[in-house]
Amino acid sequence: GKAPSDAKPLEPDHKAQYKELLHKANALSAQFQYDQALQFYQAAARLDESDPYLHFKIGRLYLLKEDHAKAMQAFRYSLAKEPNNAEALFELARLYVVQGGTKEAQETLSRLLEVEPRHEEGLKLKARLLMSENHTHEALQSLELLMGLPELPEDRRIDYQAMMAECYISRG
Repeated sequence: GKAPSDAKPLEPDHKAQYKELLHKANALSAQFQYDQALQFYQAAARLDESDPYLHFKIGRLYLLKEDHAKAMQAFRYSLAKEPNNAEALFELARLYVVQGGTKEAQETLSRLLEVEPRHEEGLKLKARLLMSENHTHEALQSLELLMGLPELPEDRRIDYQAMMAECYISRG
């Protein structure tokens, strides 16, 4: 693909076509027609590959189809264009965890939490990862940050308290 600096703005007729392709892709995706949605997103990407959100959406569809390799590729492409995309960082970290890439997952989560220190799902994933490696002290730090999040629903507060209890029990 072209580097972002080489990307030329779309001509008006292409811009309209691009928007129409995205509209169709989003509608198909909402109807769980992932294969068809993917075809429309990819057609849009052929018109303009500079949109990081488009690649994020492609990555999410590949995730739903459980094609982890292609999902990872799409998230990385999205991040190459928009390095501070918290959601793409989170999805990439989750994929690393699924594939057993603990070190890569931790690095990606660190990057995510630099970008968005109060990313709830990121903090939770980091805590779980640390707990799985018996790093209970560090896990508790993430859980304390979670407990301090404003407007945290009661059910999730209870979940995080249970995780904290797990840490204290495993520490003896």
